Amino acid sequence: MITSATLHNERAVQERLLSVYSVSLSLSLIIGPSIESYLLGFMGYRLLFLAFLPLTILGMVTSWFVKFPDLKKETAGRAALSNDGFIASILTITIYNAPFAAITSFLAIFAIDQFSVSRSIAYSVFIYFFTTSFLTRAYLAVRPFKYLKMPIIISTAITAGGLIAIPFIHYFALFIIVMGALGIPHGSIFPMSTIMAARGTSREERNAVNSYFLAYNNLLFILIPVVFGFMTTTIGYGESFLFLSIPAIAACLLLFRIYGRNRKIFYK
Repeated sequence: MITSATLHNERAVQERLLSVYSVSLSLSLIIGPSIESYLLGFMGYRLLFLAFLPLTILGMVTSWFVKFPDLKKETAGRAALSNDGFIASILTITIYNAPFAAITSFLAIFAIDQFSVSRSIAYSVFIYFFTTSFLTRAYLAVRPFKYLKMPIIISTAITAGGLIAIPFIHYFALFIIVMGALGIPHGSIFPMSTIMAARGTSREERNAVNSYFLAYNNLLFILIPVVFGFMTTTIGYGESFLFLSIPAIAACLLLFRIYGRNRKIFYK
């Protein structure tokens, strides 16, 4: 879907379509936790997965009717790994997806352990989180960022600040506010990283670059929860979230050190 959006002839339309696509993802992330919070009131975790099965089947069926632009010549293979747009997008998405991989897996557990709330209340935190993410992406769909440097700096600052604050939060209401704030970089960084990949690649390279990009995201969501889970057994949940601010800051610094003067990626 990302590749399809970026094959439009006009650059401005490409970037708006990427933002619209990210809006649809955020909308599903609001609806999902809302349904989950409701069902957990009278259903266990095992049956909860089965409740979402009809939506999965519906998505599989409708995917056959989606048409993609025809591109006869494509660049494939490892050459895409050295592409500037790909590397910049990888560093950008690391700023947030490294913490987000842990948030999706452990946030509700942390809320139950830290604030002694019910499962349904704990999962409802994702509603606030994904609502601010949705609003951020909706804004970007209307007014896409042309210049990406300052938005990335602000997103990194919110990410690091929110993660550092988590161990020191003792009230559930404040926790909801912090998670709502963390939804802002969740909403902004994904579309910005896909825009970087589009700006730094040719049409022929785009499918391979986007495939590697999503594969990297999947790898983060496999490895980070395992590492984070191990960390919680040694230093606790709160301190583990604080520790995740380090890769976020490091990825941002590395991004600007390597590509800070690359006008094609940041300013085009």
